Amino acid sequence: MLDRLELLNNVDRSQKFPVIPPRDAASLLLIDRREVPYKLLMGLRHQKSTFMPDVYVFPGGGLDDQDIELAKSLLEDFSLGRLNQFGWFASRLNSDPSRKEPESNVHGMALHGMALALCGLRELFEETGLHLTSSNQLQGIEKGAHPFAEQDLEQIFNSFIFLSRAITPPGRKKRYDTRFFIHDYRDAIMSHFHKDDELSDTRWVTFDEAIQLKIHPMTRVILEDLHDYLSKGTSFTQPASVAFYHYEGTAFQRDLLQIKTDT
Repeated sequence: MLDRLELLNNVDRSQKFPVIPPRDAASLLLIDRREVPYKLLMGLRHQKSTFMPDVYVFPGGGLDDQDIELAKSLLEDFSLGRLNQFGWFASRLNSDPSRKEPESNVHGMALHGMALALCGLRELFEETGLHLTSSNQLQGIEKGAHPFAEQDLEQIFNSFIFLSRAITPPGRKKRYDTRFFIHDYRDAIMSHFHKDDELSDTRWVTFDEAIQLKIHPMTRVILEDLHDYLSKGTSFTQPASVAFYHYEGTAFQRDLLQIKTDT
């Protein structure tokens, strides 16, 4: 079995940029389970990227104001069960090293979690051109607007799973507090004219193919978390705990965020 912490702690830590707070971010692991072995979508970041250059990654990026604003406008439309799900996405340890204090109420946690989920969806769309929708055509997407502002999100969130969380260690030029989500891919619409230039190549790969690509150690660790989750034969339900990787002192730690899925 891969020693996740050993892999992370063997990374060169010679970068010594000023310590900056991590930016909230989301990454979406799009999984196609229609055939065995399952496949997932990965993309190659450009060599000139300021964060993780020239390696294959999962689509994702930083939380944007439009993710937060859309979450605010839609939050009242969802059931209590769905709000609880969003709250899981914003779960924190009691001694969380991230830059923000935990929200003090269910509504605030749900808002934060929904914004993170919307961030993952938006970044997938912007980086790959894939839009997760059951519609035959994309509706209501205008330049500058959030691509999921007029979409049926209820169906999308039915197969949205919080898998892992990781914070970039200090001393890096950019730092992110990233939630890694899984989505069970079935249907999507390709809209290349919305695709940006952050990824120079995208491909569907099996787990065995993915670990042979040029990837960052953290990506390798998240792939192991994904493999563990899917190997249990789950029916795409939220696990009771989520791995949380963060840097304490001189080494990475792996803690578990407990998810109250029975509420």
